[in-house]
Amino acid sequence: MFIHRSGIKRTGLVAMAGIFMGLTQLSANAQNCPCSKPPSEIERSDLDDISDEMLSGGSEQEAQFTDYSVPAEKGESTVNTHARWSLDLFLGSALNIPTPLSVHQSGEERIFLYARYREKPFTGSPYYAWRIAKWNGDQAWEFELVHHKLYLANKSPEIQRFEISHGYNLVTVNRAWHKTNGVIIRVGAGIVLTHPETIVRGKKLPWGEGLDGFYLSGSTVQVAAAKKLPISDSVFFVVEGKFTASYAHIPIQDGSAYVPNLAFHGLLGLGCDFNPRITGLFCVWDGKIRKSLAVRLPGQYFDLRSPQK
Repeated sequence: MFIHRSGIKRTGLVAMAGIFMGLTQLSANAQNCPCSKPPSEIERSDLDDISDEMLSGGSEQEAQFTDYSVPAEKGESTVNTHARWSLDLFLGSALNIPTPLSVHQSGEERIFLYARYREKPFTGSPYYAWRIAKWNGDQAWEFELVHHKLYLANKSPEIQRFEISHGYNLVTVNRAWHKTNGVIIRVGAGIVLTHPETIVRGKKLPWGEGLDGFYLSGSTVQVAAAKKLPISDSVFFVVEGKFTASYAHIPIQDGSAYVPNLAFHGLLGLGCDFNPRITGLFCVWDGKIRKSLAVRLPGQYFDLRSPQK
């Protein structure tokens, strides 16, 4: 059965929107969870029991487990309450700086020009981006995809069509920092995944070759600054400016083309924080391994204990 790519793209965008809405609803539901109560309502004796179980054996040393620790004194643990996940979804556009384009075709002279590209963000497959991040305090590791698009505006007589409109895709791993003024700074590096559509000297690149028309074509780096505008405790608007520098080597029929790109991007989107906060996770050795897990959603507290032999 043949499925048109535009349908796949629309389905993918709808799926991302559905995931975002689901995470938003999950976060909202957590606020009203009836199965727990805040720490202030937990009886003091229960907290002492928890502490005694964690610290049985009288050890004065802190027991370490990943980023969490048990203090030497009894009581609730100290932890990093800023650990969280976030998901951002964007629309946007880009301004491309003219860059050299070199086209090589078997048995023909090289075509060289300074290419001017249009973005056409809402033509065909739209310009979009998404990003998932794991924050720890004011720093994060991120995975991001920017669906960048290139349409050659100043075609030479030999080039009838030169588009990378189903994606001059920038797939990066980023490092981000949340500054005290509320601005998020990020840098990233990764790969360029292209879907070229070209006709050079009357020769059309066949549709669907490579990985269903996609090619691993090069590398990219980026630097960006963003600002979050809160809508609720867990949902926010995001405004972002980004600069990318990329290099790609793409196929054409009977040859190839070298397609570097420098671009300024403007993005506007929605984001959501969506995971529970872990407020204690401990391993204490006293002849047994005893684990105590406390998980806190906003305004909620859960204590899950399971002594193990």
